[in-house]
Amino acid sequence: MRGRKELFYSLLDDFFSKEGFKYLKSRNAFVKKDKNENQYAIRYTGWPMFLQVETKLDITIKEVDDIKKKAWGKKYFKFVSVGTSKAYLVPDFEGTLWTETERNVRKAVKKEIKFYKKIGAEYFRNFSNITFLDEYLNAEPGKHLHTAYNPTATITLALIVAKLNNNPNLKKLCDVYREVSNTYKFEEYYEPLVEYLIG
Repeated sequence: MRGRKELFYSLLDDFFSKEGFKYLKSRNAFVKKDKNENQYAIRYTGWPMFLQVETKLDITIKEVDDIKKKAWGKKYFKFVSVGTSKAYLVPDFEGTLWTETERNVRKAVKKEIKFYKKIGAEYFRNFSNITFLDEYLNAEPGKHLHTAYNPTATITLALIVAKLNNNPNLKKLCDVYREVSNTYKFEEYYEPLVEYLIG
């Protein structure tokens, strides 16, 4: 098991290091920051005995995180701004990668590199752009409630990017997303955020 896992990350490191990512063994992830201090992470969840591997893409947008800290103060908790699993980005997704042999590990690595080149890099570009996010999330409020893995993180993101883009519908959006907040008992965080954003 250990040999297959080390081979997987070693081969990926050969590729991702050239893309500016650093391998963080403790997180089973490749991470990089851009000039705006946004952080991009490609995480791999290894199933028992490293027989299967699942890929997740995470983005932490500094502007978004800074507002969370100001709005929530001591209640602030660290969570990615945007995130998704590979399964939601790949048409006809075939499931997690099987890595029971060295040959399959090498095939899995090739698939991961192909996925990043074809889909992952573009996902990182688009979903770290606050103008894109405002349009994507707020043109049809509530349509993409898992953009940040779960509805509460997503409505937080939606309101913050609306504020950052001076969206004229911000107050209305606050009312729309309040229903989602109440459904998930998120009022403790939602109301201070709204108060910070619209005063």
